[in-house]
Amino acid sequence: MRTFLLFWVLAFMLASCQNYNMPTVSPYSPYPEISQRQPRISPENVIDFNTIWNSKPKNDKSIIRGNIKILNSSILLGELYLAKAVSTSNPEIFLLELDQSTAPRAFIDRTTGNFIFVDIEPDTYGIIAWEPMNSFPLNDSKGNTLYIQAQPGKIVDLGEIFIP
Repeated sequence: MRTFLLFWVLAFMLASCQNYNMPTVSPYSPYPEISQRQPRISPENVIDFNTIWNSKPKNDKSIIRGNIKILNSSILLGELYLAKAVSTSNPEIFLLELDQSTAPRAFIDRTTGNFIFVDIEPDTYGIIAWEPMNSFPLNDSKGNTLYIQAQPGKIVDLGEIFIP
């Protein structure tokens, strides 16, 4: 009897906690008649992507930019990060080191696929594509990890990069 009473008290408490102001349709709905959400630029605090895209590098920094094309509709690109290329005992092989809290993150115009990294320290990098369930380095046209050499005062334009 005590268990039965406890069950009903808990059920009543949970039912009374329901928030009736919550939307019943996700704001990320793909259906325009339900949601008028527009594609966004990431990071969210960007006001004008064209201003960033047309910016010039500082004398001691670099800019890396390009256009990302996703060929597989099951890939949900979250973000692009620059990972430092770290030397190994084999001078021809690098490892990519990524710390999401400190790594440069690309500004991405999600309507065009254009992305740009600004104020990048001169060094060798790889680009890590981060999606909700996976992350992976971007490859060059031969299928090898794409390494980028950022040089002071220069813009590195990668052109189109395809994610298969």
